[in-house]
Amino acid sequence: MNPFGVDRCHARVPATFFDARICGMIDSISRRPFRFLGMLFLAAATLLVLLGAWTFTFTETRGELIEFADADMMMSGGYSGVPFVHRRSSHTSTLAVTYRYRAEGNQMTGTRIGMGLAPWTLSPFGQMRWERYARTGAELTVYHAPGLPGISVLHRGLDVVSIVILAVVGISLLKFSAWLARHQHLNSDSDR
Repeated sequence: MNPFGVDRCHARVPATFFDARICGMIDSISRRPFRFLGMLFLAAATLLVLLGAWTFTFTETRGELIEFADADMMMSGGYSGVPFVHRRSSHTSTLAVTYRYRAEGNQMTGTRIGMGLAPWTLSPFGQMRWERYARTGAELTVYHAPGLPGISVLHRGLDVVSIVILAVVGISLLKFSAWLARHQHLNSDSDR
């Protein structure tokens, strides 16, 4: 709809060929994939909330850092002849840890930092508490699931960054699906 209250797609004769073409394309788009993907993104966000909240029930124990690496992962490289791709290689930093802890009388080994998608999304504005003193052999606090000692983390809490991104994408896809449904409903009414 334009500022004058006229919906160019639903007029008897669209204003331009371009308007008719756009309106026809919108009518041919199925809203189901957008609704499904929106629900999927919201379900993933909900799962991250539940997993993050679950870590607050974990039992605290002492552990030892066996291995700590700030690994560089190559995200893109010098692709000659490909437009819009950086000529220099691009790297991102990610943490890789291995730690040992004792839970329910057993010696366990863990590699999970937290219940999130990436270490930087767990603490986007600075280092996590355990990172400040991270060196091989350092003593640290490990949290493990009661009754499931093999599930452990170094950082309790929600992955707020990932949750917000997943929720915004999910809601946007659902809103787009609703807009498509409303638009297609209006088109079917105007065709009668």
